[in-house]
Amino acid sequence: MNAIEMLEQQHRQVEQLFSQIEKESAEQAKRRLFLEIADALAIHAAIEERHFYPAVKARRTEEILLESLEEHLSIKPRWPTCCARRSPTRPSTRSSSG
Repeated sequence: MNAIEMLEQQHRQVEQLFSQIEKESAEQAKRRLFLEIADALAIHAAIEERHFYPAVKARRTEEILLESLEEHLSIKPRWPTCCARRSPTRPSTRSSSG
């Protein structure tokens, strides 16, 4: 599996998690799914920001970049639905100095 295939697979996994959280009725299960989504998106975004976007920019592959942006924009409409259900708060992992 190459890096692009891995990122696409991660997109599908997050979409599945969103579908599960929308169907779930138990609050504890929703919280677990919400945390899975948050963790998966944080990892995914870090990989894209550190590796994918610089490589795309360097190669001037605008088509791939636009396709990636479209993927991200397609998930945005679902995010408020999940957040509106009083997502659990998590302690910050950032240090107070940065």
